[in-house]
Formats: sequence, C-alpha cells, structure tokens
Amino acid sequence: GELARIHAIRPADGVLPFLPIPMHNPNRLLVAALRRGLDGASEARPALEYILSWLDAHAPEPRAIGLVHGDFRTGNYMVDGGRLTAILDWEFCHWGDPREDIGWFIARCWRFGNDAKVAGGIARFAALLDGYNAVAREPVTAGEVQYFEALAAAKWATISLLQGDRFVKGGERSLELALTGLMPPEMEVDALDVIDRIEKGRG
Repeated sequence: GELARIHAIRPADGVLPFLPIPMHNPNRLLVAALRRGLDGASEARPALEYILSWLDAHAPEPRAIGLVHGDFRTGNYMVDGGRLTAILDWEFCHWGDPREDIGWFIARCWRFGNDAKVAGGIARFAALLDGYNAVAREPVTAGEVQYFEALAAAKWATISLLQGDRFVKGGERSLELALTGLMPPEMEVDALDVIDRIEKGRG
C-alpha cells in the first residue's frame, strides 16, 4: 500500500521541482539510457542488446506520470513488528511510470533465492497486487507488470556490467564490484524468460 501512496504523488502536486519531468514515454527513455550505458561497456553483450531492442519496440504507453522510487526492493525498507517503518535509498527517485517500481520489486534477482515468493522473496505476487490495488489511484494487473519485470532484469544486467567495469577498467580493487560484474548472464536469462512468457501469452 505504501508504494501506491508514493506513486500517487504527481508533478502537478508541486513537490520535488528539481526532478525533470519526462517529455516522452518514460519507459522508452529508460531503455535508451540503458543502451547508452551498454555502449560504453567493456564487453559486447549481444543478448542484452536484443533484450533492450525488444523492450524499446514493446514499451507500453505510460500510466499517469508519478513518483517512482527507482530502487524499491527487499533490503531498502525497514519493518518493525510487522509494520513498514521506513523506505531507504531515494537517490534514484524520478518521475516515471509507477509500474517500473513493481517490476523491480518482483525481479528474480531481488528474491534472494526464495523464488516461490515472487514479491521480493517475502510474499506472493497476488498479495502484493491486492495490497497495491487497494490503495492505488490506478490499479494494475499481473499481465501488464511482466514487461516491467523484464525491464528490471535488463536494468540490473546493465548496472552490473558497468559496476564490473569499475573493477576491470577503473582500477577500483573491490571484490564486490568484481563479483557483480559476473552477474549479467543470469539477468539476461531472467529477462529472456519473461519475454518468452509474454510472447507465448503465459502469466
């Protein structure tokens, strides 16, 4: 429910005036940003190039532009006594399509091995949607979120690749960066799996 309340914040509300308002489809703008990042990477990733091309060609028109957290996942919120008490790490917040946050939250990479609980590794997807839609100004369906699940995998694949480059090319002697740079193939498989489900009409 709290995520839906974040998404209910709109540019017209006059808050966060320093955040740029997208003038075009924010989903395609995000894909374009990922492509620019990939262009500067140290290695070619043909599968990721295909995924980004597919995402650009199939980008849905956005819902009403709302505030997107940008990194809403397990690990970036605090719970005390079963109640959400804080949402952390707001540095990636932006105006965009709120479904982006839902796709990021359910991405397989943020389930931390608990794949049976699609919603962040902590709950069923249906429970997430029920809670979200009970509060949301614009309810969402499971089917329309699939695109954003694939987008999330492509986004993390690109970020992982660039973080690995900080070790390989940038000279940052960090084991975490080095290991993160090995993750793109896993994310590519995740994205391709979601794309396959979409194209075959499966849930």
